[in-house]
Amino acid sequence: RKALTALASVYDSGRRLWPRRQDRGHETVTIEVAQLRAMSIDAAVDGSGAKIPRVWVLARENDREAKLALLSALEVNRMLWEGTAFVCVDLGFGGDPAPCDAELESNCVK
Repeated sequence: RKALTALASVYDSGRRLWPRRQDRGHETVTIEVAQLRAMSIDAAVDGSGAKIPRVWVLARENDREAKLALLSALEVNRMLWEGTAFVCVDLGFGGDPAPCDAELESNCVK
């Protein structure tokens, strides 16, 4: 169950980077999750054994690809400075989904 919840969180985060659009319904994107797959699900979700606080980040690589990575605050700040499109991912999906944008109703969770 933890693994499915984590994967659902990653897909939900991908939808934040690529909101649903009528004119792009035929297109697909690839989300790389190699770092997540290399860890036990408990360690990935709970952060057990981490020496430095880190956060899961899904970063847009280009128009069709994103990569999930476990990053430090410094690495996240570097992405901010560089203008990289990204979202932080809660693999435990502990909270409500992101609020919808009134202008982009298509990305609202119903």
